[in-house]
Amino acid sequence: MNTAKQTVLPVKLTNRSTFDNFLPGENLQTLSVLQNFLESKIDTRICHLWGAIGSGKTHLLLAVANFSDDSVYIPLMDLNLEPSCLDEIYESSFVCVDDIHSIAAQPAWENALFSLFERIESNNQRLLVSSRFRPAEMEFSLKDLVNRFQGCQALKLDPLSNQNLAKLLEHQATERGLTIEKPVIQFILNRYSRDVHSLMRLLNEIDMAVEIRRKVTIPLLKQLVEFKFETT
Repeated sequence: MNTAKQTVLPVKLTNRSTFDNFLPGENLQTLSVLQNFLESKIDTRICHLWGAIGSGKTHLLLAVANFSDDSVYIPLMDLNLEPSCLDEIYESSFVCVDDIHSIAAQPAWENALFSLFERIESNNQRLLVSSRFRPAEMEFSLKDLVNRFQGCQALKLDPLSNQNLAKLLEHQATERGLTIEKPVIQFILNRYSRDVHSLMRLLNEIDMAVEIRRKVTIPLLKQLVEFKFETT
């Protein structure tokens, strides 16, 4: 029985988040190191993935969690969790903790995260954490936790260029059974937030609203999400 997965119930993993459907852009080297970490080809048990909002951190954490049957994924900003959820993780080979910056300067959380670090290193597990900030910018109060972060493997994710965002939109639309042409993609990029999280939320909204799979047009976009677009 996998105690960890029963304890951290809150998350339902999505099969859409894999390494195969991640668009690396300028992050090929980071992706390569992360895959080596996943396959135990580098001598570290803790890896810190950092980058701006929408750079792909959550996608990669979910890809790691989807890679192994005995993994656990914990999104600290999305759920009303208690620090004890970290205390009860013992059996998972891979532990993925998203948005750790959100618990900085909270003593109970910092102590729980530090204890998790210690268990990971002694129990032959691997831990992947993400944040918006590089290790030196993390505002943790617990000195031992600060030292651990400074000593772990840090990997930066750079945001996608407009060209790669267009490729991502086209690919993700196709996966959802939607047809979206280049002028429509450009319309979205000119009038909508360009971070990946926002763009994926937009596609999900379109996907749920369109009952019969059909071409995504600019009039359709205005009808579905007109309040989110700038008027020109």
